[in-house]
Amino acid sequence: MGTEKSTSSKSILRNDAAFRADFRQRYASRGAHYEEYEPAYRYGVLLRERYALKLWSDIEQSARRDWELDRPGTWDHFKEAIRKGWEKSLH
Repeated sequence: MGTEKSTSSKSILRNDAAFRADFRQRYASRGAHYEEYEPAYRYGVLLRERYALKLWSDIEQSARRDWELDRPGTWDHFKEAIRKGWEKSLH
């Protein structure tokens, strides 16, 4: 489990600039703060590591269910940032 976390942390750090750029492009003009969206990008990275061989369409429903266990009713608000984390982890 420690390896999974360190791999995730490395991926987040490696992609931090891209996540921040995505945030500025999509959400900053709405008055949002990066710290609000960073957990969504992080969750996307974790999903990619957990379901590396799956398509987004295969895991989206279970990802939503798990996300909303701790954050009820917020999936639609954060879904695009989560998906960006998922997609960026491919690179």
